[in-house]
Amino acid sequence: AVLGNAAEHATAVRAAMNNRMDLSLSIAIGSSVQIALFVAPVLVIISAYASNQFRWGPTLSLAAGLTLFCVFVFLKGLGVPLPILGPWFGG
Repeated sequence: AVLGNAAEHATAVRAAMNNRMDLSLSIAIGSSVQIALFVAPVLVIISAYASNQFRWGPTLSLAAGLTLFCVFVFLKGLGVPLPILGPWFGG
């Protein structure tokens, strides 16, 4: 998985150097989604095991600001114009 993501990142950088920002961003977002879809379930399983092992309460809780920021980043990745974050993909 690490070698595949390294190759994806190298391709994204090469596409950006060739002024193909649409390809570069789609590769980078796709790679990030792959990592997130792998890491999130693993963290949930590890936190459930750790909470039972060490007698903690639920350990996976997100702050409201973090959740709101993740929603903004997700919408910006879809191409929804958000004046709050600025025009970073304007060609």
